[in-house]
Amino acid sequence: MWLSLCSASLQAQEYKSWFKTIAPLGAEFTDRKSVLANMELDKPAKRSKVDIKAFKESNDYFIDRFLNSGKVVAYSKANIYLDRVADKLLAHDPGLRAKVKFYLVNTSEVNAFTFTNGMIFVNIGLFARLENEAQLAFILAHEIAHYTEKHAFERYKFASESEVEDMGEEEFLEVVLSKFSRTQEFEADKIGFNIFKKSGYSLPEATKVFDILKISEYPVENKKIDKQVFEGPYLKVPVAFYPDSAIQIVINEDENDSTHTHPSSSKRQTVLSKEIDAYTSRTGEAFVVDKNDFEGLKLASQFALSEVLIQEKDYVSSLYNTELLLSRFPQHETLLTLKVKAYYFLVANINSGTGSSVIKKPKKINGEIKKFHQLFKKLSIKETNTLALRISWDIYLSNPKNDELKAFTHAITKLFAYSVETDLNQFAKLPEYNEELIASFYLQDTSQEFTKRKRYNSGKGAVVRKVKSKSNESFVKYAIPDLIENSQFRSVFYEIAKEVKEYQDAHPNTIAQEDGGDEEKESYNRPPQKEKKKKKRGSAKKELEAKAPFKTDKILIIDVSNVKLDLSSGKPVKFFSIKQKQKELVNTIQTCAALTGMNVTVFNPVDLIANDSQFYNDRNTLETWKMERITNRHMEEVLPSNYQEIKELCERYGTKYVCFISTRSIILPINQAQIFTNLLYTIYNPPLFVIAMYSAFRYKRYSAIYMPVFDITTGKVMVDYSSEYDSPDHADLMKAEFYYFLNSIKK
Repeated sequence: MWLSLCSASLQAQEYKSWFKTIAPLGAEFTDRKSVLANMELDKPAKRSKVDIKAFKESNDYFIDRFLNSGKVVAYSKANIYLDRVADKLLAHDPGLRAKVKFYLVNTSEVNAFTFTNGMIFVNIGLFARLENEAQLAFILAHEIAHYTEKHAFERYKFASESEVEDMGEEEFLEVVLSKFSRTQEFEADKIGFNIFKKSGYSLPEATKVFDILKISEYPVENKKIDKQVFEGPYLKVPVAFYPDSAIQIVINEDENDSTHTHPSSSKRQTVLSKEIDAYTSRTGEAFVVDKNDFEGLKLASQFALSEVLIQEKDYVSSLYNTELLLSRFPQHETLLTLKVKAYYFLVANINSGTGSSVIKKPKKINGEIKKFHQLFKKLSIKETNTLALRISWDIYLSNPKNDELKAFTHAITKLFAYSVETDLNQFAKLPEYNEELIASFYLQDTSQEFTKRKRYNSGKGAVVRKVKSKSNESFVKYAIPDLIENSQFRSVFYEIAKEVKEYQDAHPNTIAQEDGGDEEKESYNRPPQKEKKKKKRGSAKKELEAKAPFKTDKILIIDVSNVKLDLSSGKPVKFFSIKQKQKELVNTIQTCAALTGMNVTVFNPVDLIANDSQFYNDRNTLETWKMERITNRHMEEVLPSNYQEIKELCERYGTKYVCFISTRSIILPINQAQIFTNLLYTIYNPPLFVIAMYSAFRYKRYSAIYMPVFDITTGKVMVDYSSEYDSPDHADLMKAEFYYFLNSIKK
């Protein structure tokens, strides 16, 4: 048992090694033209409006976009294990085995899906919940059936015939990601089971997959977490905020799914159980390939889930998942770091006024995680900042050599100084600590002190108003009496407080902030949000010159994209992908970099090399950071959740500055008002009729270029460069823009 625990702990410590690309990348990443080479589609009926070419082009766009999203785990240790299970599953059909490939996806959604070209994906949110290899094998078999039966194309044909060409980008994406019909799901279960039953796995395990799907909206495990995880010697959470009673998950087995696109998991389970009952010999193994690899990958997925939930802005679920793991691996440094990260992002969002988007209403949640949401709903802004400060410093002082912990703990301290106090004299010292006051506060009767209600008749019925007691006196003032005597804490706090005071003096701005709890309002000083100014076209150069100079000699460039939008027809834009233009942009950037002497590394999909796994891993790291920064764009600065990987990447390339480069070429619809104006004008100037009408009917085109530069270690915007022109995006224009931009920031 001891050896088993040590082995599990070691696997947990190295969980990211499961998801790093270690083998040469396949053609689907390095040779774009071969992505759809093996797609075999039946021709639709003559009267059908289905366009096979359009379908393939759409697939090409979405597959290309998804594979380079930074979420796909490819050619890693995890892929090796999935391939071994697939080899066993399709040992009887080597031809089919050669057509399908398997990947993990870094997303918390409990799902698996397939593309029309044989790419099959399993989300880590699903893998983290599986009990054994047999369940995984049935899931893979089910997705293989979707591929063999061409279900995505069948859905597309149906949608095309019923909706003609009104299917937009999101609708098509749903088709590509296998949002199949009720009939197709039952068919995939049946055909998948026929594949599964030949592989030697225990047949009843297939039906247990549906037990997992029934509770897919809940965390990996519904386990009671004691409120002591939020407490310390001098910080106690009121029972009213975090009740002690257990909350069970109730499943509706008789759910009416008649209006749903998918059949209910219970009905699918019943149908499959009858199929299994027809076999007299149902014996088999739960593990056929490798039990140790399954357990290792499952544990790695559970660890990764905490980080993925942070990136998806579900910080409360990340905290709950981390506490589940800490109950198994107490004082695990990786888990403690993830815990502090979740607190940082939670507090940062609450302080910036978006608490309602990251904390759910407890009434709409079931299970033990409901208590977590209830706690953060009831805590005021100051209390939440104090709780995060207390917990993060306790963890950091126990692990002082951890650079990630240091960075996030200092960031939480800065948030605390902005939202609570910059003077430690406002807090009780150890000799002043009053246990009676604390006890009287925490033991108050819930119904009387914490949820007082006043009812009155407004003429439209009874209205309930919640009045929250002033709890800051004890929760905040007496929360850190020992910390304020710690020399390390005091040194860091006063250094940060000095910076905060200087900022507040220079930018006096008291903002009324909506609390994430019971609609309580508080006023506190924090960095003001930047006002969005409407930029004039062509004014970017002047703005760039007017700003404080930013100079560097090295820069990383990601997301080089070119989009062409034709809005003249009035029809919805389905998709767009101009790869040749994208390649030309990359070449232009590299040419301009050479002319200016700027050291540039372009992380672009077109430059992927089969044996360069480090390039692929680094690009995924940057893509993860980019999506997280976009998610938190309402904040002026935000640390990356993958801080350690970002730090290592910066050391590897010798710079911490990253630039997005995006160009747009947009054709606008005809301005009818302009036509009318021109007609009136030509009444008085008949000779100009042709010229006036030509200018009115000619499609208006304008191009735009966006090139913001970030410090990826802090999320700070260093340069926000953009320009718009009433002309097409000619190559010379783009080259001039790139040259001016790179030359202006060259050190």
